[in-house]
Formats: sequence, structure tokens, C-alpha cells
Amino acid sequence: MTGGLTQPAFGRVTRAYRPTRVISADQVEAIPQAALKVLAEIGIRVLNAPARALYAAAGGTAADQMVRLDPELVAERLRTVPARFALAARNPARNPAFWRR
Repeated sequence: MTGGLTQPAFGRVTRAYRPTRVISADQVEAIPQAALKVLAEIGIRVLNAPARALYAAAGGTAADQMVRLDPELVAERLRTVPARFALAARNPARNPAFWRR
């Protein structure tokens, strides 16, 4: 048998249908709010000491292996992200691009 499945060419997939809403807009907004609360109150474990130093230099609080980030600091840093950017893939034709809506 020589058949098999055909694979479409690499590229962005266009959705034929609108996404199904499984959670409300309020629940969607609660996700980043909960993430900011975790970053501020619980923190993230950063095992690499130079990385912890970078977080501290950027305004985070580092104690032992835990780094905590204030929500205002996160918001400030997010404002510096370009509206559009791409990651570098091994094959440059497949670099994924990201942009704000």
C-alpha cells in the first residue's frame, strides 16, 4: 500500500468554526489574575542562582530558591513586549510569529 494520509503544507491553520466557549469571560479574566496572585504570594522556584539574581535586579524578591513578582512589576514588564515578535526555528521558514489582537 503506497497511500496513507496526506499532510497539508506547513503554515497557519485557519479555523473553519468559531472556538466553543467553555468558560465565561469572567472566568477567562480570573486566570491571569490568579497567576499574578501566585507570582506575588507563592512565587516560583528558580534553581539557577544567576537567574534569581536577574529577577532580583529586575525588581523581583528572591529568597532562597523562591522568587516573587509584584503584579505591578509584571504589568510594567508586559508593556515592554513588542506588539509583534517571532521565535527562531531551525528552519527560518517555520518561525512562529506572535502578535497582539
